[in-house]
Amino acid sequence: MNAPPDSDRTVTATPEQELTTARRSAGALFPAGYEKLDLVGQGGMGAVWRARDLHLDREVAIKLLHDGIDAESDAGRKFVEEARISAQLQHPGIPAVYAVGTMANGRPFLAMKLIKGRTLADLLTDGTTGPRLGVFEAIAQAVGYAHGRRVIHRDLKPANVMVGAFGEVQVMDWGLAKVLSEASGGPQPPDSAAPAEANIRSQRPGDTETRYGEFMGTPAYMPPEQAIGATDKIDERSDVFGLGGILCVLLTGKPPFSGGDAETTRQMAAQGQLQTAAERLDTCGAEPEVIALAKRCLAADPADRPPNGSAVAAAVATLRAAADERARQAEIAKAAEAVRAAEQRARQRLRTRLAAGIAAALAAGLGLAAWQAKKATDAEAATAEQLLRTQAAERATAEQLAKTNAATAALTVQLGETKKANTETKQALAELEQAIGVVFDVFDGFDIRAVKAGPAPVEAVLARRLIAAGRQLTAATFRDPVALANLQNRLGVTLDNLGFPADAIPLHRAALASRSEHLGPDHTATLASLNNLAEAYRGAGRLDLATPLLERALAAMTAKLGPDHPHTLLSMTGLAAAYRATGRVDKALPLYERALALMTAKLGPDDPRTLLGMNNLAAGYYSAGQLDRALPLLEKALALRKAKLGPDHPDTLASLNNLAEAYRGASQLALATPLLEEARALMTAKLGPGHPDTLTGTSNLALAYRDAGRSDRAVPLLDHVLTVRKATLGPDHPDTIGSTGNLAACLIEAGRGPEAVPHYTDYLAAYRKLAKPNDPGFASRLASVGGDLLAADQYAAAEPPLRECVAIREKIAPDLWNTFNAKSMLGGALLGQRKYAAAEPLLTVGYDGMRQREATIPADGRNNLFEAGTRLIDLYAATNRPEKVAAVRAELPKEIAPRPRAKE
Repeated sequence: MNAPPDSDRTVTATPEQELTTARRSAGALFPAGYEKLDLVGQGGMGAVWRARDLHLDREVAIKLLHDGIDAESDAGRKFVEEARISAQLQHPGIPAVYAVGTMANGRPFLAMKLIKGRTLADLLTDGTTGPRLGVFEAIAQAVGYAHGRRVIHRDLKPANVMVGAFGEVQVMDWGLAKVLSEASGGPQPPDSAAPAEANIRSQRPGDTETRYGEFMGTPAYMPPEQAIGATDKIDERSDVFGLGGILCVLLTGKPPFSGGDAETTRQMAAQGQLQTAAERLDTCGAEPEVIALAKRCLAADPADRPPNGSAVAAAVATLRAAADERARQAEIAKAAEAVRAAEQRARQRLRTRLAAGIAAALAAGLGLAAWQAKKATDAEAATAEQLLRTQAAERATAEQLAKTNAATAALTVQLGETKKANTETKQALAELEQAIGVVFDVFDGFDIRAVKAGPAPVEAVLARRLIAAGRQLTAATFRDPVALANLQNRLGVTLDNLGFPADAIPLHRAALASRSEHLGPDHTATLASLNNLAEAYRGAGRLDLATPLLERALAAMTAKLGPDHPHTLLSMTGLAAAYRATGRVDKALPLYERALALMTAKLGPDDPRTLLGMNNLAAGYYSAGQLDRALPLLEKALALRKAKLGPDHPDTLASLNNLAEAYRGASQLALATPLLEEARALMTAKLGPGHPDTLTGTSNLALAYRDAGRSDRAVPLLDHVLTVRKATLGPDHPDTIGSTGNLAACLIEAGRGPEAVPHYTDYLAAYRKLAKPNDPGFASRLASVGGDLLAADQYAAAEPPLRECVAIREKIAPDLWNTFNAKSMLGGALLGQRKYAAAEPLLTVGYDGMRQREATIPADGRNNLFEAGTRLIDLYAATNRPEKVAAVRAELPKEIAPRPRAKE
């Protein structure tokens, strides 16, 4: 790739300094715990290496400061500040920071997500950027998120944007980022009312002070205030100018300013010489509204620009929606024109046929007149003519006899076919009668009042009857395999809707096999069965089987039906839900966003399926921790569903429950609890107390009560949910396992530790079946359960899970701080049982190991060190060693906040 012109390079200099390039160096040292693989790229301050994280066995990007730059210099401090700022920006469009540290030689390093793709600058050079306005919207969303946290980038350009193979966009290189003070000029972004803890914290001294004469960034994309070094004037609108520069390149192929070298270009930027850029925009051929947005972003006066990145993203979203609507109207007009053309052709064919009929009639009349004239004038040939007629009559008689014989033969064949058709019709009627009998058997003797009075939920009783009916559907009793598959599919979908997906799986599997064989693998009915089977696996918690089937279904439906067909869009949201359930929110969100955009354009903004897509996208934002995006979308979805479907429609109730749960996740219990109470009451009345959605709403309400310290109200609800889920889903279903853990934890908080022990035992036994050998995730669950039981003084019950946790962590991560924390907790379990000799080595090793690794303990786990020291003090006090008590107490860190138990 050719080097960019000087005006496209990032520069940091004063007017008195020459623009110099920092000396490159691969660096002799490399951070501990990482294996260096190869060089990804390098810039003015540092180099980026592809490396392998030896602890987690994943590829990462390691950014190192160049050897020629002093770690204590301004450039070195900016390098560290980039790490701190980037680590606090949690957005899919901003690379995730995994670790910040210092190498053995005292030089800083940054470990971050490895982005596999190409820069937008490279893609523009090749002309392969794909949907450019969509890429730009994603850039603006990421920048808008940073603006919401009072962070500005100050070096936005195509070279600092990565585009992945699937269109995912990442805004890179936050080395010049700045945290704005509350006193900084410029408008507050829309989400500036967020709580203070949502803002980014800067440790760069004097970063908010005015420093005239200094400029930094890339001249080709600099706003005038940045080009003259007026740092006190630089705010979110300066980044908006950079966004305008990127849009200018996307539309015209050139940046706003281009002066041949960096200093000339900077002077053009300082003077706001934008006439050439405006002329290029006017002739680029883009939509006038898009050109107008680019010009607003590139306004020389900051006051004339959109206030922040979020405003730009919202404007782009509006433009894209309008473009989609125009495309939809054009398709409608094209289809109408095709219908009119077809009608015109039909009328022309009718006129042609009428003309031909008239011509034939005229020809027949003229022929008859000519024959009569000939007969009158040729009377002398009567004898000869009579002979000819006799011969013709004989031939006609022979032909008629042949036709009669042929008709007789045809009638015989038709009679045979009629008999065969009658036989097949009788067989079909018999199969239909049998199918109707199967359905009637489901409801034979079904007394709804008796069922409601019984111990089992109505759904469970119906499900058992449907399962029995499904066993009667076999190839031995149904000759038509397609009809059999249709019945199997219908019964399977009904079981899914009742909340028994595991029992639906055999029916969906049989229907898929039959439809594939007799209709073909790409028939729409076959694809529906494929998707239904995948959804049944997902509902049964078998995400390992569901996800590949959903990926296959989406690909096949896209090829067969098109990307915006309603079936394709529902398959897309199902795959996104599977990704979200397995923690791959980065893959789920783009699918949710694409599905909603296509649903809005194809089905309309208030179609129930579009509202489902809106609800699903909000759930994805919630899972990603983006409550600022989830809550408004959930509120909008609830309002639209109430207006479209009514207040007690199941979809409306799902939205009500989701919004309430999001409020709970945002710690807004005053809003969450009344909504959850309302949702549970409506679901119970509309769906029944044992319906899966009702159980989810009941569980959410219980957790809200628990969060509010009302364990007395939470425990009975969680116990009810667990009982029903065990009966309907089985003990190993993920929902049942989650309910088991929730009830156990709530019993602990209610001071009912002995009752929690058997539930925690079941909880760990179920997860143990799913865990791989030496699974670090399972080790964390063991530590969490052991810690809860330890806090509840259930020392004997806490010992086995903590001992198992220590065994796993000593194998996979013997040197990490949480391994020593687990040892300390195990020592605490032995201490509580007065097994002092066995407890002491674990308590001392655990505490000393954590002290030595104190710098690596995350902020929300700092109290673990305090608790480890407290356990050691308790041991020395119990064994009458006051001098050791005093020694540990003297070095013990302070407790950060009083709470029952710190988090790992």
